[in-house]
Amino acid sequence: MLASTVHSLFRRVSLLCALTLCLALRQPLQAQTELCAGAWFTTWAEGELPEPTTYTRSDALSALGEPRGIYTGEISSGRAQRKAIDLACLPNRPFLGTELYWLPEGEAGEQERAWLRELQLDFLRVEVTAEEVRDAQAANPFDPSFSAADFDYQSGRGWRFNDPELTLSSIMPHIGGTDGLVRFPLMMVMHYGGESYMGNPPNSDAYADYFLAVVYYYNVVLERGIKYWEVLNEPDWGYDNVPVPPQTYAAIFRRVAERIRAHPDPRVNSIRLGGPVLGSGDPIDGNYPVGFPNRTSDGNRAWRAYIPTLLAQGSRKGAHDVGFLSWHDYGSDTWDVPNNIYRLENIYALYNRVNALYAYSASYGVPLPLVVSEMNFAAGKTLPQSKERYKNFYAALWHTSALNTYFATGKVRMISHFFWKGNHFWTKGLVYQDVDSGNQLVRNPVWWAYREYIAHTAPKILAAYTGLQDRWLDAIVTTDSNGQVIYLIAVNKSDAPRTIDFAFDAPQGFGGTVFVSKRTMQPSGDGLYGAPFAEPIITDVYQWQPVQIAVDRQVRYAETLPPRTIVYYTLRQR
Repeated sequence: MLASTVHSLFRRVSLLCALTLCLALRQPLQAQTELCAGAWFTTWAEGELPEPTTYTRSDALSALGEPRGIYTGEISSGRAQRKAIDLACLPNRPFLGTELYWLPEGEAGEQERAWLRELQLDFLRVEVTAEEVRDAQAANPFDPSFSAADFDYQSGRGWRFNDPELTLSSIMPHIGGTDGLVRFPLMMVMHYGGESYMGNPPNSDAYADYFLAVVYYYNVVLERGIKYWEVLNEPDWGYDNVPVPPQTYAAIFRRVAERIRAHPDPRVNSIRLGGPVLGSGDPIDGNYPVGFPNRTSDGNRAWRAYIPTLLAQGSRKGAHDVGFLSWHDYGSDTWDVPNNIYRLENIYALYNRVNALYAYSASYGVPLPLVVSEMNFAAGKTLPQSKERYKNFYAALWHTSALNTYFATGKVRMISHFFWKGNHFWTKGLVYQDVDSGNQLVRNPVWWAYREYIAHTAPKILAAYTGLQDRWLDAIVTTDSNGQVIYLIAVNKSDAPRTIDFAFDAPQGFGGTVFVSKRTMQPSGDGLYGAPFAEPIITDVYQWQPVQIAVDRQVRYAETLPPRTIVYYTLRQR
């Protein structure tokens, strides 16, 4: 019943968008008609868990200040006639998050928590493992008649969820509520520590029972209302160096879905189950403008078969058990491939991956949310050059361009940066602590870029300038739900000045006297990408300069960006 209601609503909204000529993105043209028809809509019955619908960043506007600086003319009226835009039909911006494994309490973690809160992220990806929540020596704790007492780590039947020494007990109190550092979690349920009774891979009833217990504990006992849950992690890479065949993963997923959907409590049976949580590289075909990283070899990981097999075999007929598709995007510092997304000029390939995965979703019958649950420019144990790039402004340029590209598709629901806190072995963190930072907790430049990105994006995606026009340049334009504020973020990743020039349709009524502010971010310290751990140079070029924008013309953005520069614009009606 719910599936048919969703499908009917989707058809009605799609028809409305088509009739109102809702053109969501100006660039590229081919994507415009897809985005209105391709946005996914949902509803839910009474008692079911609702979708997250708002973003962490506050939309409250500060008072306009006095003009400062010198306006240099980057924003003006375009030459083309403005087209009407239905704000309700514009794609929503993705929820933004990171992955977190431990958060110190007390004074030791005060700075870390403050920096996490300052980002205003929407969610955290949280890993659940069997060794964290179940005593391996306990008798069978799986029983459908769960009660709250069963889960206490001191008096229960072998569950250890609320043991204060465990990772989950460290992270979960900081999610949601008035004191939460982020709004909601994306839960990834692993089997590590339970191989002896679940199997490896966990193709058994025990994994499904364990999955059900985890959902029950958080959504019923603790009343957390967690909507998104991933089944395992990177099964295509496998466990103990043995890839999991797509058919095996689909069987695991289906067994979990059957157990979850059969539970009588809607706080359990209405969650979204997602997969296949693929490692980077799926799929390996496409044409925007050419192919994908590593497109000629799948490493015997059956990338092309994974999602079709999951959709065909992982869900019961007509049940729509697959609630979202998730995957990971990485480049590699060891691939010698022309369009390896590790390289700054090749980030456009992410656009191709999203569109190809969306095509899988469209074939399912009910549009599925797309979730990039890990992303970064290199995976695995990286080379020395990459370790340095994670610490300098290269990572800030890569991350900003990657987010611009994801936003430009209009088809991604959640994006999680991998990961929060790094060290010299795992250098990928937004913050970092090791001997080369003087054993002090420091912020990597990508932290600053993430902060500015969130501060300069609004809920609706309005327009984009993508790598199809220039591999070294891209830009994203977002607006608030009332069409009164427009944010624009552009990046020049190259080592030379490059010119960006494009126009877009603003919301109806936006124009007349518009107040514009401009901020820039550039590397600081020696070298092309600055020094490790150096705070980027952030400059307010001008603030609240009045500009006349014709209400019947497109808004034009034209600027020659300096090398390795990110710019942030705010356009606001009084």
